[in-house]
Amino acid sequence: MARSGGPLYMGVDLHYGNPASARGARYYIVVVDTEGGLVAKAPESSIARLVRLAWEYRPRAIAVDNPYELAQSTRDLVRILSMLPPDVMVIQVNMDDEGLLDVREAARRAGLDPGQGKLSPGRTAYLLAVLASRGVGKPLRVVEEKTLITVSRGRGGSAGGWSQQRFQRRVRATIHAVATKIKEELDKAGLEYDYRYRRSKGGLESAVFTVYAPRSRLRGVVKPYRGPDYSVEVKPVYRAKIYLEEGRGRPVIVGLDPGISTGLAIMDLAGRILHLASYKGIDRGGLIQEILAHGSPIIVAADVNPPPDTVRNIASKLGAEVYTPPQDMTTEEKRELASRIQGAKPRDSHQRDALAAAYKAYQALLSKMRQIDSYLGKFDLELDPEEVKAEVLRGTTLAEAVERQIMRIIGESRRGEEKPRVARREQRQEAGEGVDYAGIIEGLKAEKRRLEDKIAALEAELERERINARLAIQGARAEAYRDQELRTLRSRVERLEEEARKLRSMIEDYKSMTARLAGMVVDAARGNLVLAARVKVLTSRNVNRIPQGTRILLVEDSNTFERAALEKLAEAGVEGVIVEPGPLANALRKAMIPALRPIYRVVEEAGVVLVESRALEDALEERRRLEEERASRVDLERLITEYRMRRMKA
Repeated sequence: MARSGGPLYMGVDLHYGNPASARGARYYIVVVDTEGGLVAKAPESSIARLVRLAWEYRPRAIAVDNPYELAQSTRDLVRILSMLPPDVMVIQVNMDDEGLLDVREAARRAGLDPGQGKLSPGRTAYLLAVLASRGVGKPLRVVEEKTLITVSRGRGGSAGGWSQQRFQRRVRATIHAVATKIKEELDKAGLEYDYRYRRSKGGLESAVFTVYAPRSRLRGVVKPYRGPDYSVEVKPVYRAKIYLEEGRGRPVIVGLDPGISTGLAIMDLAGRILHLASYKGIDRGGLIQEILAHGSPIIVAADVNPPPDTVRNIASKLGAEVYTPPQDMTTEEKRELASRIQGAKPRDSHQRDALAAAYKAYQALLSKMRQIDSYLGKFDLELDPEEVKAEVLRGTTLAEAVERQIMRIIGESRRGEEKPRVARREQRQEAGEGVDYAGIIEGLKAEKRRLEDKIAALEAELERERINARLAIQGARAEAYRDQELRTLRSRVERLEEEARKLRSMIEDYKSMTARLAGMVVDAARGNLVLAARVKVLTSRNVNRIPQGTRILLVEDSNTFERAALEKLAEAGVEGVIVEPGPLANALRKAMIPALRPIYRVVEEAGVVLVESRALEDALEERRRLEEERASRVDLERLITEYRMRRMKA
């Protein structure tokens, strides 16, 4: 079956067997798209096939009705969950705030028809997947085993007098070198970790690695050390455990500024601040618990691009998107953004940076959220606008999100109608009608004794296989992450090279233009060129805009002109006008302004117009000729007038 273009959801139900039995358990696996369309199914699958299909299809969520059908203990369940892709959530869909539900009841509440009679494993797996696609259930959260590696100053004495500063610089440089070596070894081993450090002049004051692996995994990778200059302490923090997230809560936007001191800002989709704090030495698990206490994150934002690894890891664990600004935010920009938020008073730079990152992400989403509010205003229904926005921001279309809200309302109505019938069924079960509890208990006890005999023999072999598989997957994760980083860096280099090429081209253009302008200045200084101006149409407004000192004017339109502009030419100091023969040329000559044909060399650059000086000489010569013609015309008119006067007297 073809894959869907959108997010996928996987449902898993126990087909037969038991994870603690000798044969192991077999599962029915179903993969659906956001519309509930069947993408793939795999009956009688092993837990290994489940892990493989999770990596192949990369669903947004894996839905189960009992997580302990996947493993016989919490320890084994943690190992299995850790093998899944980091951005995949495991959701128990038949769990709500009231407690555990029957899968059929959860389906009815979501507006699905579970059918009549007992559900088959395939039907159950399908319903689980569809329920997860509709946001039903509670995610399982894994708190991993962690080991703390601390690199700090040694307890040895320090040099005194003039040598003290030199000694301190040497110690800082040593701590920096040791921390860099540890980072290389952790990367080589494919271990996941958070890295925080305190920088100082000449190196580092201290460095802290929070490695998300048990202490046993670090043997041969990092060794404790205590010396006069520095010490390396390796200490386990706590064991792994699993807990159900207590409700998904309101959708929120999270801003993070990770480091030795970590800034955390949480705001809702209306831009209100829910939490603003900074923590010293907090790890990823602590941050996740603090975030989940205030809501279900949709966006985890950073103030730099690319985002820190801690931001990416936490967003992946929480199933949220990562937001980064187009470029690193400046200190001034972060101060200005933080000052806009009413009621927010950051006490330090970490809180300010986290707050600015969250608000920047909120601004980026504001237009889309306003569109959603406008669309929801068309419905006179009790729709939850925050839940609609959360689903849209998670990738669901607006129409689908609204339809899910409508199905929720329909499901609640049906649930109210079915309560009396459900209550009667529960009363019959409490009375023990048709149920042989004693026989069931004896059968379970016998099965338990048989399984206990098998567990001891299989435990060691299973442990080795799980460790080998986990190491292989972690190595693949590290390689995939490095490839992604390499692609990002290559893309950035290509973009910068293209920008540099454009800048070099602009510089060459400016050089050429500067050289041409310099040549024009030299020609003008030698008297070969004179200052001119060019206008499209001769109007009073255009004449007023002619630069001071312009002696020759070039006019492109020889037919259209304003007569008032002719009077302004003399006032502007224009000696002549270069124009094609036509009405304008005739009008210029009548106004005693030389009209020259466009036969002269014109040089233009950066808005400066120069014309060869011969045009000015010809204009002056033409003016003398026009003045002589006018003088001759005046003399002729005087003679004619005198002649007429004599005739009249005679």
